[in-house]
This record gives sequence, C-alpha cells and structure tokens, in this order.
Amino acid sequence: MTVTFEENNSQPRHTEERFQPDVYGSNETRQGAIAVATLLQNLLIMRPGDIPTQPRMGVDIGSYQFEYASQDTLDQISSAFMSQATAWVPRAGVRSARAYLMDDGNRGKSLAILVRLPVELGFPDGELGLFAGKDGNRTISNFYF
Repeated sequence: MTVTFEENNSQPRHTEERFQPDVYGSNETRQGAIAVATLLQNLLIMRPGDIPTQPRMGVDIGSYQFEYASQDTLDQISSAFMSQATAWVPRAGVRSARAYLMDDGNRGKSLAILVRLPVELGFPDGELGLFAGKDGNRTISNFYF
C-alpha cells in the first residue's frame, strides 16, 4: 500500500492506494477518514515482520490473550497501539488510544480500542472504534466511527 498526505488550504487530505485491484481492475483507493481508519486497523492486526522492509511495523493483536486480559494487558495493548500509530502514521494525529474488553455473549470476549483523532480528518466527535475478536486461530477486526 502507498499512502500520501497532502496539505490543501490547511486541511490534510489522506489517501491510501492499495496494490490489489478492485472489481473494475484498477487499484483501489480510499480517502479521508476511511483511509486513516484502514491504516490504523492494519497496524493493529499486522505482525512485526509482515512487511520485510519494515520489520518493526505492527501490533500483532492476535498474539495477545485479550479474552482473559487483565488491566495491565489492556494497558500494554493501548501503549503498543499508540507507539505504532505515532511511529508509522504520525500525520494522522492520534491523540490517545484506550483498550477495553467487550463481552460478546456466546462468542466470548472481544477487544475494543477507542482512538481519539482530530475531527478535521472526518471522524465524528473525533473518535474511531477499532474492534478485534478471535474465531479459532483467526483474528477478525473491524472499525466504526
């Protein structure tokens, strides 16, 4: 993926271009809040070493046993995410990130990370919710804002 950040009339414009083609055969492009949210979601699920040229990139949320996490583990996840976001997507301006456990009833527990971002990027109330859960050996994630 390639990412560009452009300044236009003091409003940042964020674009993510993916190398895989969309259904029409062209490179898929996301802009604005969707591009930033996708980048942050990717950081959450990536494992260090997934991109050989950036071996330290990624939180690897799947390696955490967050289903039974203590507050210390949640604090570690919050800290790891903040560290990754400020290192790899500094222009997104992540202000804070806080991890929480959510009970999904019969499906077990999942993880929610509330991320505070600048409203100017297109996030209502300046908040982004990143979610991760496990289905067997797979880590499933999504985002909402």
